[in-house]
Amino acid sequence: MTKADIACPRCKSAMEEGYVLDRGHLNMAHPLTWIAGRWVPPTVKERLLGDPLRGKEPRPIIGYRCTGCGYLEAYAN
Repeated sequence: MTKADIACPRCKSAMEEGYVLDRGHLNMAHPLTWIAGRWVPPTVKERLLGDPLRGKEPRPIIGYRCTGCGYLEAYAN
């Protein structure tokens, strides 16, 4: 999907690509990601010794903002 393919579903103006910034642990900046499945908080052991996302494929979330009305759409490619 390219920028040229996307028009705002509300007002039909052009959409510009961007991202939503997540400020998580230690106020570090990371783009949002999408992971398939239901969210289950990691156990203490997983947080300290392992990777709670092992075996899962994170996908970056790409956002588009309408230049006319400000409507946002997000896609996980």
